[in-house]
Amino acid sequence: MKDGKAWLSSELPGLLEKGILTSEAAAALSAYYKLDEHGQARRLAVVVCAILGGTLIGAGIILLIAHNWDDMGRTARTVLSFLPLAAACLLTGWALERKPPSAAINEGGGIFHVLSIGAAISLISQTYHISGDFPAFVLTWSLLALPLVYLLRSTSVAVLYLIGITVWAGSRIEGHAEMLGFWPLLAAALPFYGGLLKENRVSLRANWLSVALGVSMLIALGFQCGEMMEHTWALVFSGYFSVLYLAERQWFRPESAPRFIHPFRALGAGGIMVLAITMSYHGMWEEPVFSWKPEISTATYGVAFGLSYGFVLAAAVLLLFCRRKKTDFNFVAAVLPLAALVACLLALHGQETAVVVLMNGFAALLALGTILRGFQHNRIGTLNAGMVIAAALIAARFFDSDLSFVARGVAFILIGTGFLAANGILLKKRKTA
Repeated sequence: MKDGKAWLSSELPGLLEKGILTSEAAAALSAYYKLDEHGQARRLAVVVCAILGGTLIGAGIILLIAHNWDDMGRTARTVLSFLPLAAACLLTGWALERKPPSAAINEGGGIFHVLSIGAAISLISQTYHISGDFPAFVLTWSLLALPLVYLLRSTSVAVLYLIGITVWAGSRIEGHAEMLGFWPLLAAALPFYGGLLKENRVSLRANWLSVALGVSMLIALGFQCGEMMEHTWALVFSGYFSVLYLAERQWFRPESAPRFIHPFRALGAGGIMVLAITMSYHGMWEEPVFSWKPEISTATYGVAFGLSYGFVLAAAVLLLFCRRKKTDFNFVAAVLPLAALVACLLALHGQETAVVVLMNGFAALLALGTILRGFQHNRIGTLNAGMVIAAALIAARFFDSDLSFVARGVAFILIGTGFLAANGILLKKRKTA
């Protein structure tokens, strides 16, 4: 087998060069047959060390300058403010001239360059008493770091950029009109992300950027709809998590590669599970589904509702697309936005009890469907996910009811027994197969 792996590993570059295999197919084959595991591990270790090194060097230089800052004149301060940035520019130029390029140098140098930009802005502003506020500083820093994403093709710099614009959005949470700028800022990084996906959508670099992108958008949605959560939270988050889940099932599950947990799957499926339980509480629907607040502008309402119904529509389109392509997915989990839409319409007409019954029924159906998928596909993880949903739903109803401790204790014992029995049955089934 080792000889076969060595032969296949030597053949892949030629097949790529001749166009017989795409880069994605070659990566999938390499992952499936575990080719060059030690080489990949070494390269990853070098890149991680370079990132840590760049971060520590940049932070150390900033601390040394800060320690002696008060004893320096204005000219010395100016020179020292730009000195790390000049060194970072030279390092970036050297990285761009390297043939072939080094991922470790690009990632580590990119981190150092980004930190040098922030230090230069803050130190020059302090030296010459240039007025400004924190949101403007973060936005300027992020925009100056954006070109490095494309020059160095650095995933770590892209992650820092996403963190920067998310922090800026949070600092502008009171100005919803200004927060609209987050979405074009986010779009500015999407071509780089698309390039990573085109190269290899299951690569570690693409996965890390997927994590940052998914979390950044989730936080920004909360900021954007913060003052209107009682109106939009069920729709916007159910739609967002369903879009992530269906996108992962359709585009991030190559059949030739081993199973892995993609960030979109973790965020989407996990969010659906949490939302299904959360929306089963009566207290979540006590606020009116819609009430006009004079202090909130019409544009803000328009953006919030546009995001809410836009994600619901996107989830519905993706659902139909996945059904047409016969993609394997949990249908009950995917229709959460439609259930949330019905719940909002019922709550709008004062039918809170019907909403609670609907969402409790949906959560129970989600648990049952997930458990059955676990048995059907012989997957212990899926089975246990369904059991967790069932246990969480039952526990939630026990804690918000007046049942005795004895009844609750017996129920938890039964739930634990069900866990063990279901796992035992599936393990026996797998062993028999």
